[in-house]
Amino acid sequence: MDVESSEREALAHYLFVRTEEAFARLFESLYPRFYRYFRGHGFAHGTAEELSQNVLVAVHRSVESLRDAGAFIPWAYRIARNEALQERRRLHSASRSAELVDFDERTVAARRDEGGGAGFLAEWKDSLDGIEKEILVLRFVEGMEYHEIAEALGMPLGTVKWRIFQTKRKIAAAMGAVAGARRRW
Repeated sequence: MDVESSEREALAHYLFVRTEEAFARLFESLYPRFYRYFRGHGFAHGTAEELSQNVLVAVHRSVESLRDAGAFIPWAYRIARNEALQERRRLHSASRSAELVDFDERTVAARRDEGGGAGFLAEWKDSLDGIEKEILVLRFVEGMEYHEIAEALGMPLGTVKWRIFQTKRKIAAAMGAVAGARRRW
């Protein structure tokens, strides 16, 4: 059985019976998805684990508020997004922002000097605003469809499509500028 059908089956079972056993199965099925989501946003391994657990517990506690079972995944990602925003606020207020990224500026500079792509990756990622990063992670890391992203972020579908297009153009332009600079060396 593939991962997607396993997730759907675990979700359907949980929404039907809502027992602790069904939740454990749902947790096991969805945990990797949310872990990837938080890692994709630059959270450290331990923080991503904790946030993933928090999301799934919040899902369990508030599943009664879900009006449409078909909207479960976007609804759960909205919870995940709120969890990420709260964690960023906590980190910022506690001035522990170094934990947000797996590499510090010295590491990025060293990799750039070695000719690696990490410096470029950090540069173009830093050029994106928060919503651009969010949409790209949901689309290309999580593989969500445009309508699911729109629902998860509370945006019109057309806005999501336009933002993905514009962000890809922005990245392509940044890549072209770097490639051009490298050719001049």
